[in-house]
Amino acid sequence: MTIPFYIVFSSLVFVIGCTSEDQLLTEEGSGFEPPKFVNISVELVSNRSFDPEKNASNLKIVKDTVDDYSRTEGIKYPSDNIKQSIVDHGGKFAVLFEIQDDARCDEVRRFIKGAKKHSKEVSYAVLKCDGEKTQVL
Repeated sequence: MTIPFYIVFSSLVFVIGCTSEDQLLTEEGSGFEPPKFVNISVELVSNRSFDPEKNASNLKIVKDTVDDYSRTEGIKYPSDNIKQSIVDHGGKFAVLFEIQDDARCDEVRRFIKGAKKHSKEVSYAVLKCDGEKTQVL
């Protein structure tokens, strides 16, 4: 189905007319303030040796640990807003979680401490929050 030319043209004229005379609503002009994001990263270091051939299974173990803890405690965490990557942390398998959400550092710290206690697979965690010292949990 094709759109008639006069509809496309009139829409284009309307947009051009609005942009030249009217102020478009923008975040800056609307008074809307997006939530302040704090850069938070957590590196969960497992007790398993880093072995690229076992990355998939080791990742599943660490993710299952976090998922299981969150289910047990009734805590929902926005996994869609968390970037995950596998890292070699001093020869140990680790997962780096970069939180891209409006989470607070103290909430993340409490969650990670609980998940670490809940699992025998996680040796320790490294928590980095903007404006705070790096913490080893």
